[in-house]
Parts: sequence; structure tokens; C-alpha cells
Amino acid sequence: MELPPFLHSAANRQYLFWPHHGLHLFATSPAVRYSDFTVAILAGREPLRARTAILLTLLPLLSACGKPGTTTPHATNQNVQPIGDTLTFTVVPYEAAQRLNEEYTPMAQYLAHKLGKKQGIYVPVVDYAGVLAALESGQVDVAYLSSFPYALATSRMRLYPLAMPWVLGSLDYRGIIFVRKESPIKTIQDLKGHTVAFGDPTSTSGYLLPRALLERNGVPLSSLKHYYNAGDANVVVKAVETGAADAGAAYESVFQVAYRGHPEKAQMFRIIARTEAIPNGIYVARGNLDPADVERLRKAFLAMNTDPEGRAAMLKAPNDKIVPADDHLFDHVRETARILNLNLEQLEKKK
Repeated sequence: MELPPFLHSAANRQYLFWPHHGLHLFATSPAVRYSDFTVAILAGREPLRARTAILLTLLPLLSACGKPGTTTPHATNQNVQPIGDTLTFTVVPYEAAQRLNEEYTPMAQYLAHKLGKKQGIYVPVVDYAGVLAALESGQVDVAYLSSFPYALATSRMRLYPLAMPWVLGSLDYRGIIFVRKESPIKTIQDLKGHTVAFGDPTSTSGYLLPRALLERNGVPLSSLKHYYNAGDANVVVKAVETGAADAGAAYESVFQVAYRGHPEKAQMFRIIARTEAIPNGIYVARGNLDPADVERLRKAFLAMNTDPEGRAAMLKAPNDKIVPADDHLFDHVRETARILNLNLEQLEKKK
């Protein structure tokens, strides 16, 4: 007979043990609810397909064991699932989780308020694949995606484009390859035989476009001494600063973000190449959301431009302004993905 999952506590942690499947998950809070374990799974580093499979199996059990009146959306795009009392929001992890929480919680709260929900919360994830798993499983209502994850995700899952942000006075941006100021490396060709730190394997500006730029200039990854995916852009900057890497790849405003309190430190680096321009990113809703909620979200995003409360949340993000989403702006990103023969599963294997 299959034993059901059960909770137990030890060492100030709450554990969920599912004997039949050998799953032993934990959360740091002793007062955790069953539904919180789904976030723990989403924040894991297992491959996307394995993580999603675990979620799909656990969701009915977690939902059945939850508190009366709570619901967990099923991981399917066939059934329309409106937003519950809490609007959930996440962002591709382009910087430290604590900073993202501070920057985007006001936006989550504002959107929830505009839709008449009790609260809006930011849900942290550790990688780009975790954002897509959260959307696909229905655990997150709204997310901010960068260009390649969005372009690749829309080929296999339904997402509703909501809005796009202007950042630093522009709707698009570029990736950069940079070195320390005193480095002898002057050109892309000079990178041969050196160590390069990239961002997440699904990062548009931190890996995909810089990799394509290197290859177009006759510098395949195999010609480097070593290369690795360091994680978020701040870690890449730190790797070059400390000498752990000879060069790094990130989005072009990374120094302004990494050294907010010490802008003079940006002078330690020199940019040797820039990628083609790409959209900053796009706010999306999960594909099984109620269409009425989708329209309300689109209006709420645009209202941030003029509503004082919304504008404060928008600037905190930080976005200059919000404009309607245009999926066609990502067509050249999709074309680059085809040229590089990229898909999400292949990118996951690179980790």
C-alpha cells in the first residue's frame, strides 16, 4: 500500500516526507504550509523537466492536504485558472534574490491591489529555468522574462505578453564582454587561451549573444582556456574583479547595478565588445490565466506610468516607463536561437 506524504519537524526545520517516492523535502520555516514546498522545488537546481515532473506529481497531493479554502492551480493550459487571493510574481534572477525581492515586491503588491486581490508577493527562484517551471506549473501568475527565455518558451508553452519596460531610457539593451582596465586583452580575438565567465546558460546578454558574438568573430568556446557559467551578472563582475576570470559577459548596465553604492568602481573595467541590441525583456502571465485577468493586468501595468503608487513601484524595479508588449520585437531573437540551434532542454544540459 502506498503511504501518503506526511510532515515532521527536526532541527528547527519542517520536513515533507513521501516514503513511496523517496522524496524528502525541507523548508526553513517550522510553520510552513504544504503549498510552500512547491516553491522549494521550483527553487531547486534539478533539470527543468525533472523539476516540473516532480511538481506535476505533487500538486494534487499538496492541494488536497492544504488548508480549507486554498487552491493550487493544476499544471495545464487546458483549464482556465483565475488568480486567487494572492497574486504571485517572479523575475529572471539577473541579480541577488534579496535585491530582486526589494525591487519587485512593490510591483507585485500594486498589481494585486489593482486586481482587487488581498496581497501580491514576490516568489524567488534560483535560475531562469525555475521561472519557466513556475509559470508552466501555475505556481506563479506573472513573471518578467529576458529575451531568449521568452522567445524559446513561447515555442513550447502558452504565455500572455503583458507589457515591456524602458530601462535607462531605452526599450532595448546590449550584452557586453569586459575585462579589467589593465588587462592586455584588447579584442575578441585576444580572448583565445583565456578564461571567460558567463552568466546563466539561458541568459540572453550573459551567455547566448556573447557566445554568438565570439563564434562570429572566429573565437569558438573550444579556443578558450576555460569558460564557465558563474550565475547572476553580479557574480560575473566579481569573478573578473578578483581575477578568477580574465573576461566576463553581462548586460551593459551591469556596473551600475553591481556598484550602486560605489559607482567609481566601474572604472576598474573596460568593455571590449558589445552584442546586437535586444529587447530589455517582457512581463508575461501564465498561459492558463483567465483572459479577463490578463486584460486587467495589461491595464494595471500601463497605469503605472501615471498612477503615483504605480509609478513608485515601477521606478523601484527599476523601470523608466511601461509600454504595451510587442511579441514581434522578439522575432530576431528567435532567429538567432535557430541559428545557434538552441532550445531550453539543451541549455539546461549545459549547467
